[in-house]
Amino acid sequence: MMRDGKHISYTIRKPLKEGQITFQQWLMRLDGTERMLLVADTVTNRPDAQFNNDFSPDEKYLAWVRNFPDAYSEIIIKNLSTGEERQLSFDKKTAYGPHWTYNDYIVYSSDRGGNANLWIIPAKGGEPVPLTRGSGPDVCVGISRDGRRLVYQEMAYTGQIKHARLDDGVVQQLTTDESWRGIPSISTSGKTIVFSQVESQAYWSGTSDIYVMDRTEVSTRKVTQTEGFKNRPFLSPDEKWITYSSLKKTEPVESTRVFVTELANSVPRLIGFGRQAWWFNNKEFTVSTGTSTYAARLDRDGYEKASQDSTLVYPVLGGKSVLLVDMRTGRQGLWISPSTLDARSQAKGARLLLKSLPLTFRIAQKANEVFYVNRGSSELHRISLSDGKDRIVPHKFQGLRGSFDVTSDGKEIVYTESFSKAKYTVIDDLFK
Repeated sequence: MMRDGKHISYTIRKPLKEGQITFQQWLMRLDGTERMLLVADTVTNRPDAQFNNDFSPDEKYLAWVRNFPDAYSEIIIKNLSTGEERQLSFDKKTAYGPHWTYNDYIVYSSDRGGNANLWIIPAKGGEPVPLTRGSGPDVCVGISRDGRRLVYQEMAYTGQIKHARLDDGVVQQLTTDESWRGIPSISTSGKTIVFSQVESQAYWSGTSDIYVMDRTEVSTRKVTQTEGFKNRPFLSPDEKWITYSSLKKTEPVESTRVFVTELANSVPRLIGFGRQAWWFNNKEFTVSTGTSTYAARLDRDGYEKASQDSTLVYPVLGGKSVLLVDMRTGRQGLWISPSTLDARSQAKGARLLLKSLPLTFRIAQKANEVFYVNRGSSELHRISLSDGKDRIVPHKFQGLRGSFDVTSDGKEIVYTESFSKAKYTVIDDLFK
């Protein structure tokens, strides 16, 4: 709501073709009339791309965040009467959440000093001065109209790896430090776990690495050392290889690539574009792009298309059938088909297992079962691939959402309990 009580301002995010998105800031009257476009910014569709803004006290100027191709963002000020724009910050870092003070200063978040802290800069231009110096990330929540009080939020994003037995529901937490962790993968034996990890102080860095954990010793070591955000690791059945996805901060999400590395020497080899890989024996795996599946082998470069568009396939029942994830209108759901990695015949004789697309699913190959979690639910389901019977696992696992994996025998799961913590702090006499 604008200060005149007659207008509102709002943001629209519009996806475009070829990995582009547009952020638009609009102004309109409360009855929906007199719509006016204030700012439009087309950027590469990267995971870190964001758009936020604030009006000057007289509502004649708009301070907003522009995303640059080299994966940094800056504060831009636009004169709403003339349309003139000028760049305010020149940090070549991540800028976020500008707030305009009554006396013409702008407070914003930036990792220009290393951690993501609050900085203040005159709206007419100048050198930013730090307001906070903690581990961050710090985000300004609001400033009082008289400018004497500022409230900011210090965030902490954490993901703890947990292991659970499905027979008795006993849960063991395997990690304790304040780092974010992504989707884990557990080995056939249940002894080894791999996962993605971001150090707590590097949440805005766009970098994560793959770690491997030995459950018997509860020890971890870093497997990857290269640039980029690495996620979705998956162990081969013989526990010798790991596949994972990787995306550099400067790249659009469509540029996500899949790598494979031997657990013993950690030398990555590029497989190709794709979001994740899934092993179905010690030498073969499938690569998913999100809309199609490709077949790959350890002893062969590249891969071949193995599914129709808008479908994903996973070999099951010893390779005699495939689990078919159909995203096409009218056929959405999980199916099982007496087929192979042959895109032409997968729909023939397919039998419906689940008439919806779950948030996440995993396959227990030896148990011939599919485990899944629905959106907005923490209930763990298991479907028999032989008779299609769907059962709810009777135990509740706190924090279980979409980030989980299951052992091949279907007796154990490993999952990430993710949560965020916020601490609110007040700064009094901001300009004393």
